[in-house]
Amino acid sequence: MLDRATKISDLLLDILDECRDKRIGNLPFLEGIIAEYLAVVVCAEIEEKIVASIWQRLDEIAPSAIANVIAQTQRSIIQRIPKSDLAKTIGMFGDDCKETFNNSCTEQDVAAYSAVVLARHATAHPGSPKISIKDVQNGIRASNALLKNASDAIRLHSSQ
Repeated sequence: MLDRATKISDLLLDILDECRDKRIGNLPFLEGIIAEYLAVVVCAEIEEKIVASIWQRLDEIAPSAIANVIAQTQRSIIQRIPKSDLAKTIGMFGDDCKETFNNSCTEQDVAAYSAVVLARHATAHPGSPKISIKDVQNGIRASNALLKNASDAIRLHSSQ
């Protein structure tokens, strides 16, 4: 679960509501900045969770030296994690894991997750597409679902 992103989102939305109630600031501008910041936070936490999940599973099934090499390699690979790259990473545990993961992801979750990942990338580069706070909140929900699906796929099939 994206605990940090959820807490930061809740705090920033409370602040934005207060600004709205007191008519402080340029609300569309503030909403845009908050949404872009949240996209960055969500993606950073997704990367951390994926690496932690891979490390935990490798620690259970591989000698520690091998697990360390694989986990460190994956850490450098997982960045700005589009769903397709996430599926490839899960596939390192076997094609059955990748298939289970892909089959467990709804199109709606993939779209919401992808919107946040694209917004994070675009925030760091000129010409960023706009993302709303509601889109980021949907992305957090979808990211939690995809992270659970990833963890379940790795654990289910790696233990067989």
